[in-house]
Amino acid sequence: SRNLKGEELTTILSDPKFPAGRPLWFPNGRLLFAADEPEPNQNDCSLWEIQVDPKTGRPLGPPRRITKWAGMMVGVLNGTTDGKRLAVLKGAMQADVFVGELEDKGRRLKNPRRLTFDERYDFIGTWTRDGRAVFFFSNRNGQWDIFKQALDQDVPEPVVTGPGNKEGPVLSPDGNLI
Repeated sequence: SRNLKGEELTTILSDPKFPAGRPLWFPNGRLLFAADEPEPNQNDCSLWEIQVDPKTGRPLGPPRRITKWAGMMVGVLNGTTDGKRLAVLKGAMQADVFVGELEDKGRRLKNPRRLTFDERYDFIGTWTRDGRAVFFFSNRNGQWDIFKQALDQDVPEPVVTGPGNKEGPVLSPDGNLI
């Protein structure tokens, strides 16, 4: 917290599992904030509260979870000044790879279908040069890794995995490097 002169008074909460966002601070010192759940529930979000001394900004105890919402994200929190009502912008995201065929000189998509069937985020990268498979990146291993999946397969093969995030696969012009 800071006073209106910009001077830092105290840190209310410093924990990497609670990402920085826009909390909602009620006059009675109740501070509400949303946080994504850790693996394997990273598509879920929880609403948390922490009681804060309204004069000093010091926390009066540890944060406490008050809800857990499956399959959603919280974008914005807003509440009445008396702290009795809450409005939440709820969102949901599921990113998957879909494929289809172009016809009519590329103006129409024919036979679109879902290629990736997990409940993780899967983002398309590029096609193999022969057009029989796609490279994509996904957080299905707990970090972003690169996978390849043939159009006639249900399960992708890992291509680039391991510690750290690997995103946005592209092929070299000859198709020998990723």
